[in-house]
Amino acid sequence: MKLIRIVAAAAVIILTLTGCSADLGRVPDIFTPAGDVSSTAGNDNSDMTQKELYELMTSELRQFHNKVTMNGRIETQMITDVMDLVQRKAPDIFWIDGYTITSSGKKTEVIFEPIDGHTPAELQAMSEELSNAAEEIIASMPEGLMDYDRVLYVHDAIVRSTAYDQTGVDAGRNGIWGTAYGCLVNGRAICQGYSEAFVYMMNMLGIESGMCSGRAGTESHAWNYVRIGGDYYWIDVTWDDPESLDENDTAEGILRHTYFLINDDMLLRTRTIDPGQAFVPECSSIANNYFVRSGCYFDTYSIESLGWVMQRSGDERHVEIMFPDELTFSEAVSRLFDDGEIWELTDYVWLDDQISYSKDEVMYVLTISF
Repeated sequence: MKLIRIVAAAAVIILTLTGCSADLGRVPDIFTPAGDVSSTAGNDNSDMTQKELYELMTSELRQFHNKVTMNGRIETQMITDVMDLVQRKAPDIFWIDGYTITSSGKKTEVIFEPIDGHTPAELQAMSEELSNAAEEIIASMPEGLMDYDRVLYVHDAIVRSTAYDQTGVDAGRNGIWGTAYGCLVNGRAICQGYSEAFVYMMNMLGIESGMCSGRAGTESHAWNYVRIGGDYYWIDVTWDDPESLDENDTAEGILRHTYFLINDDMLLRTRTIDPGQAFVPECSSIANNYFVRSGCYFDTYSIESLGWVMQRSGDERHVEIMFPDELTFSEAVSRLFDDGEIWELTDYVWLDDQISYSKDEVMYVLTISF
């Protein structure tokens, strides 16, 4: 008897979507510093621009200084804005758990709390580990790839090597799981860690990217944007990482590309964007969307088109198809599985007696394993 198994993708996706509690703007107000490595900026800094302050802070933090003293009074809001940019644009500075600002008429001091109390020497060693992990991914990348393929390679590499860290989510505090280090070195991360790892890799490749934050249902979430061919696209590496239905199940799921280079309309089906962010790109194109580039975006459904895509899958024997709207998506699902049209695909590929499929009714994506 032929069997079609429906994979409960919706339940998995819900766990993935709501499990991340990244809050890019939240830092503690008070702490006890671990070590006293400081730096004092010379001259009067009170009239420096935001760009100059960003350059100063990143320079000092990349030397693992946990105290920066500036001559003159620097507005607190400018400092917090700059530190938000540091978190979003400079994931190599992964070690900040929080900071305090003290200001008087003569000087402004920012003291940083290292994550998990690490010393400057430990942080330097961790920074080298992070760089080596990223270099290893780049070294394994085929030569001569265009930006689209390099982004795809990094996306897939992060997903394959990272496990979603539910323990980190449940901890209710900042931790290494929310950093590029947690993702690329430890192989365990929450959404913020996936996102910071992606920006870290893009920075090394010279591809413009950044982080964005918002809410998926009642939970905070972080994801990325990236610029390819002059257009901005959204990408959510976390949500493309398949999760086991049971935490003790080590079997690998099927890597997804549902959120690989999507536009605003697609993104906003599943989340809202936090206001007040320094930069939120307009993403209107799908020219470089994964499904469009792969020939798997079906404006209309036809058994012939699906058969051709399944034939191209080769030894992978699984395909991902995206449809433009609910009507076309529902028609395809109904014809394939309610009417049994799936078995007509034996004209294109060999089919086992068991076929598995999952459907994303929000993103209109159908995944078939055969």
